[in-house]
Amino acid sequence: MDFTTLIFAFFAGIFASAIGPLMTFVFCGIFGIVGVAAVAAGVQVDILGTFAFGIWFGPHVAFAGAVAALSYAQKRGYIESGRDITLPMMNMKKPDVLIVGGLFGAMGYVTNFLIGLALPGKIDTIAASIMITSVFAKLIFDNSGLFGKVDAEDKKLGGRYSIFAKNNWVPWMATPPMLLTLALGIGGLSAYTVKLLLDTSIAGLAAPLMFLICAVPLALFYVGLPVPVTHHIAIGAGYAVFASGGNLFWGFAGAIIGAFFGEFFARLWLVYGKTHIDPPACSVAITSLLMLGILPALNFYEIDPMITPSVIVAAAVVYSVYSYGQLEKHAKQEDKVAVNQ
Repeated sequence: MDFTTLIFAFFAGIFASAIGPLMTFVFCGIFGIVGVAAVAAGVQVDILGTFAFGIWFGPHVAFAGAVAALSYAQKRGYIESGRDITLPMMNMKKPDVLIVGGLFGAMGYVTNFLIGLALPGKIDTIAASIMITSVFAKLIFDNSGLFGKVDAEDKKLGGRYSIFAKNNWVPWMATPPMLLTLALGIGGLSAYTVKLLLDTSIAGLAAPLMFLICAVPLALFYVGLPVPVTHHIAIGAGYAVFASGGNLFWGFAGAIIGAFFGEFFARLWLVYGKTHIDPPACSVAITSLLMLGILPALNFYEIDPMITPSVIVAAAVVYSVYSYGQLEKHAKQEDKVAVNQ
């Protein structure tokens, strides 16, 4: 860990807070794609390490710092909710908000470094760092608590994890059928791409490349378009294929695990709270630990290259088909009630 870099991570957190969390992540995607292309072309400038995953737009510094600043602004009453990650904080005209972003940016840099020492190559350290610093910020700044409180309407519909719940993270992809469809589509594309690149000079960057590609379309949130959030799905598939030596079955399983973990964490501590803990980051942290750390340690990819991933895919299909039927039935019941009223 470099002390000078730590200081500039503080400055990066200030800048990130000024432009807003999501914008920093979009820039991460753009610079990351350029950086991977530069590596493939043999360019000596480290665009990935400096910009995409370094202090400029590295999500552990920029995104996490800006999210913490947003949470602090909500705590101070400058904004009503700290969950709108499209919000730039420059127009608040509050230096303390930007300074908090800087402090958490520096904290993210240190946290990422320490996780890398503790679990080298066994977890996505950036995602784990975001998860840790965001939970810390939520504990400090969110009066609703770590998990928030389920409202009366969702309690009647089955609670926090009900497929009928009205409160959602990304409404157009919150149901099991949509999660499975995205996992098969985005995850399958990611898995196949990583497999194709395994024997190339950018094999180690193949999974992050798919993550970066999926980050760029999130810019469309700024114009109100309902784009899917899929970077955690793509990299879950990518990590599984990379760690298993090209096994596409594990790639599909990794995508499904990533997709459903994302929704799980959204409902656990985002949907019913006032501040943001990033569901994709939490999903990537846990999925990567499983795919890169736990399963290789157990020699699981060699022992079971087919059965377990096939069971995961089959279980997700059965659950999604069942959920689809239940959702259709529920929608018809709501329509009848609306007509009678």
